[in-house]
Amino acid sequence: QYWFVSSDQQFETCGYELDDEVVDRFGTVVGAITAGIEAGVFCDRPQPDRTEGPFSQYCDYCNADRLGTQDRRRAWERMCDREELADYRHLAEPPDSVEDGAD
Repeated sequence: QYWFVSSDQQFETCGYELDDEVVDRFGTVVGAITAGIEAGVFCDRPQPDRTEGPFSQYCDYCNADRLGTQDRRRAWERMCDREELADYRHLAEPPDSVEDGAD
C-alpha cells in the first residue's frame, strides 16, 4: 500500500491485491534490474516524447524538458541492441505481440 500524507490530516492509503501474477512479475523485474546492476549495466532510457495531452512535448532538435532528454534518447537508441541490455530491453520495450490470424 501507499500512504498519502497531507497537511490537513486526511491520510489516505491505496493499494491493490497482490496475487501470484503480480508477485511473479515483481520478482522478474527486480531480478533483471539486480542482475544488470551486478553486471555493471546502468542504462539511461528516457521515455518517448508525449505528443498529446496537457503535458505534451515533442521536438527532434531541441531540449524541450531542459534535461537533455533528446541526447539521452539518441544514446539509448545507439546502445539498446547490446547483448548485456537484452533482459532490461525485454522488460522496458517488450516485443509487439502478433495477433493470431491477422492478415
